[in-house]
Amino acid sequence: MSPLFSLWTERRRVPVAVLLTVLSTVLLTVIACTQVMATYGVFSQTIDEALHIATGLEWWQRGTYRLQPENPPLGRIAIALGPHLAGMSAIDTPAELPHLLRTGTSYRETLARARLGSLPFFVAAAALVWLWARRLYGHWVALAACGLFVTLPPVLAHAGLATTDMAATATLFGALFALLRWLENATPGRSLTLGLAVGLALATKFSAYLFLAVCGLAIVAARRYRPSPLCNGPSNAASRRWLGGLVMAAGVAALLVWTVYQFSFGPVLTDANRPHRFIDRWVSPGSQVHQLAYNIVEMSTPAPEHFVGLDRLRVHSNLGHLSYLLGEVSTTGHWAFFPVALATKTPLPFLLLSAFGIVALARSTDRDWRHWVPALSAGAMLVAVLPSPLAIGLRHILPIYPLLSLLAGLGCIRLWQLSRWPIVSRGLVGGLLLWQAVGVVSAHPDYLPWFNELAGDHPETILVDSDLDWGQDLLRLERELAARQIDQVSLALFTSAELAGFDFPPYRLLAANERAEGWVAASLMRIKVWPDHAWLEAFEPVAQIGASIRLYHLPPAIDPSSVVEPGAP
Repeated sequence: MSPLFSLWTERRRVPVAVLLTVLSTVLLTVIACTQVMATYGVFSQTIDEALHIATGLEWWQRGTYRLQPENPPLGRIAIALGPHLAGMSAIDTPAELPHLLRTGTSYRETLARARLGSLPFFVAAAALVWLWARRLYGHWVALAACGLFVTLPPVLAHAGLATTDMAATATLFGALFALLRWLENATPGRSLTLGLAVGLALATKFSAYLFLAVCGLAIVAARRYRPSPLCNGPSNAASRRWLGGLVMAAGVAALLVWTVYQFSFGPVLTDANRPHRFIDRWVSPGSQVHQLAYNIVEMSTPAPEHFVGLDRLRVHSNLGHLSYLLGEVSTTGHWAFFPVALATKTPLPFLLLSAFGIVALARSTDRDWRHWVPALSAGAMLVAVLPSPLAIGLRHILPIYPLLSLLAGLGCIRLWQLSRWPIVSRGLVGGLLLWQAVGVVSAHPDYLPWFNELAGDHPETILVDSDLDWGQDLLRLERELAARQIDQVSLALFTSAELAGFDFPPYRLLAANERAEGWVAASLMRIKVWPDHAWLEAFEPVAQIGASIRLYHLPPAIDPSSVVEPGAP
């Protein structure tokens, strides 16, 4: 190491090890960003991307948020900024969604502009992982945790899409970090930070209400039942400070959410929406209380779109959503969905290191409650989604990965530091890290449909939907059909895109349960989840297009009247 470098670090009082870990973390994050950006031109739009972009454009250009309020605006504002600056216009109705991305200068360019909006949230999440890990466990754990986080295929997948999942991951993780710091010392500055962080999370995804509640309870329980020198005994002054800080944080969060909705004001429901069945269910019609409840819900309120979105999400949850797990289709979800998704779509070395991190915490004599926060929060988050009827993708618990990364980073360094068998333990760490690195390199660019070794050769028997087939392979299908010089094809695709905008040969769309002959391209969602094209399972596909589309060449259908029974004259 040069004398000038040593002199610089000494004068700045920056330990060399800390500087090296920071530089290494930055390098890993930059490499991960380049890998994410390299996927932009590979995949066509996924099912939800056009809708997210359209609602964001409405926010930018019209100052309203009515097209689809079932998600809050913040993530959509970010992903719609690029298309907005490029001159793309907002649409009026959902019927215009299929050709939205064709109204820009170039389909791929427009989609890439939108997907760039998710990248800052990925960088923010990586930075927060480093900051939180260094605060709790030290700079080497921070490097390991951030390195493991930015090499997770599910994280890289959603960092490269114009959706709200990466934004929700960063903002929720930031809110939990702010809560941890506030519980350490409820100063006015930290109360303000907590309010801002919680407001950002609530303005990004409605699941933040659930996750903040359950994780917050877990964090408070850790502080109460695993005291440390940082925890002073209760006092009236401390209680007043905490209560005042909590009120301040709640006010700041509410104001920020209202700001994101551009200070809109109006009724959540009107008399045109009557009857309000959720009120009728609990209050007898005709009573004064019933009329009072109707008047309350029809009053003007700040950010009415926020409450409309919450109500639509409630209705969506009550109705359920078509989901698939281990060959079974359901509309009410399954308690095992998210555990199975985590077990099969997370790199095995990451899971092993996370488990070792928990073991290291359990064996430690350290009484610092903060060290248990990542494990308790991750556990609370997983338990909270077990009864969810909206079991349609690992992306719904993507915020669990920064928490698990802290545990995996801790497990990595504690395993490296084992003194009993140093050669074995360090060799094991090196092997696990190499395993994860090789896995993420081999997964590129198919981070979205990636599964670990437990899934075997047919992951479609475990999960489909946004974990395998989210409509992302139409550009690949376009290239495959051209390479094979196919002059006619039948299509049964799962997509939100306008098929006429792709360079396909003459095609026809298969109706539900319609049989076909010749060349047929079908999405796994149409074969496995929707029951309308399960008949294709009887045939061997000619090719697999990406991970989500099967290409068949089917023989002519047999006329039953021409079949001669054995022994017949």
